[in-house]
Amino acid sequence: MSSNNHNRDDAYSLSTPADHRRYYDSWAESYEDDFAAAEGYAYPERIAGLLAGLIRNSTGRIADIGCGTGLIGFHLRKLGVTAPLDGLDISQGMLEIAARKNVYAELLLADLTDPSSLPETHYDALISAGTFTLGHLGPDALINALRLAEPGGLALIGINAQHFGEKGFSRTLETLAEDGIITTPILHDMDIYEDPDAVSVDCTTAVVAEFTVRKGDQKWK
Repeated sequence: MSSNNHNRDDAYSLSTPADHRRYYDSWAESYEDDFAAAEGYAYPERIAGLLAGLIRNSTGRIADIGCGTGLIGFHLRKLGVTAPLDGLDISQGMLEIAARKNVYAELLLADLTDPSSLPETHYDALISAGTFTLGHLGPDALINALRLAEPGGLALIGINAQHFGEKGFSRTLETLAEDGIITTPILHDMDIYEDPDAVSVDCTTAVVAEFTVRKGDQKWK
């Protein structure tokens, strides 16, 4: 699966922010060959297509949360989205690869488990794929991520379907909606891989939660 002993299964077994930072820093240079191309990783392109259809010609600023090597940004630009786009990730190595795509206005080192590391910028749209998954971030980090949104901002948050069930994302989203922080989410099922039958992994789908953030950071932190 990998030319340098990095792979999806090992990534799914990571547990701490420091583990993620070290692992993805060392994987960054070969990530797209080892995983994205080798596995037919269609998730970034598909979620980018969903966002492009929703925002149309909006010029509001977008945050790509857990941007990795910049695959979502690449596909947003390919789809004609010209709005300012920032990428956030815990791995400096991944951000350096993303920078080569020349599609991001800013690339920011951020740890979603530590709200103090998040930028003060507030965004009109949030998008994320591959960050809320096995061995990665849970509902608490999602709540932290929502602090990045302007009131009225759109969010498209992709969550590995197995992780969605095991970590209680459904209840978290329901509570956020009940508390008036977000609108009731629309949940989209999305295949992560071009050919799900060709990959040896238990879960090949994501749940993409689409909602509007109704309250800004200052109103609910």
